[in-house]
Amino acid sequence: MNQIAMEEAWLWSSEGLAEAVSTTDDLKKRSAQTPALVLVNRYAPDVEAFLSDHTLVPDELLKPLLMEDTRPRCESFKNGVLLNVRGINLNPGAEWGDMLSARMWITDEAVILLHAHPIMALREVVGRFSTVAGVDGIGAFVIELVEGLTMRISAEVQQLEEKMDELETQLDTQTDHRILLNNLAHLRPVIMTLKRFIAPQQEALSRLSISKATWLSDIERIHLRHNVDVVTRLVEDLESLRERATYFKDAIQQKMSDAMTRSMNWLSAVAFVFLPLGFITGLLGINVGGMPGVESPWAFTAVTLGITVLGFALWWLMHRKNLL
Repeated sequence: MNQIAMEEAWLWSSEGLAEAVSTTDDLKKRSAQTPALVLVNRYAPDVEAFLSDHTLVPDELLKPLLMEDTRPRCESFKNGVLLNVRGINLNPGAEWGDMLSARMWITDEAVILLHAHPIMALREVVGRFSTVAGVDGIGAFVIELVEGLTMRISAEVQQLEEKMDELETQLDTQTDHRILLNNLAHLRPVIMTLKRFIAPQQEALSRLSISKATWLSDIERIHLRHNVDVVTRLVEDLESLRERATYFKDAIQQKMSDAMTRSMNWLSAVAFVFLPLGFITGLLGINVGGMPGVESPWAFTAVTLGITVLGFALWWLMHRKNLL
């Protein structure tokens, strides 16, 4: 399928509404006072040529924007800000804990946003462009996008906490601890993946909040700092979850070790009792002359009672020594 690099483009009006444009010529005709949002398909085959030909992004920033795997970052340049943020992949068929990347080159005149898959938070913000509850300019768009991404990450972290709580309540009721280990094995990679990207996202947003970007108003910086606080709390929650997962794994393994120890104790007790009894019966079973009681009719009864008494005595001794 032939993919087109520019998926959508919007021009902000002075009233805070946005008007969709369908061609790059319309973008070129706009005035410098009319901010624009351009959504670009990062997987389109002509994406690099599109960005270069229309001078939307400086050539030196094409590589960091088009890299296959990047972490959240924020770097300020003389004429703009390079911002890369991550969000939860809520698309059908996505694995739990998958994350999406939104890479942006932001100037006073435009936001060039590159993405590879649909981003729900982005669609939510863009969906308000042509309504009275529109997004008023570049700064408001960036803030609302970041808040939407953070809200969905927060919901994911809350689900992780609920699942961890559920696993911990099953520790004393679940008889097969391998099931708990298997469930925990699915949970821990999600925690680590989220922490891997959310921690640098905290730093990136913090750097953005103190940057000299003129497209951010004072009130927008306040909103951004609040978002930084939320992301900081999420990082702390993920660290707490990681520690809980580690402790929980140790607790499961301790339970399994205790169960193994009890089993070995019972086997040892059985061996302790029956080993001497087996020795006696084996000794009495040898076919040589001189065996006592061979001619006596009550010898078998006496041996049986003696072995029984010895067995109970050995069992009592195990209890007395707290070996059972």
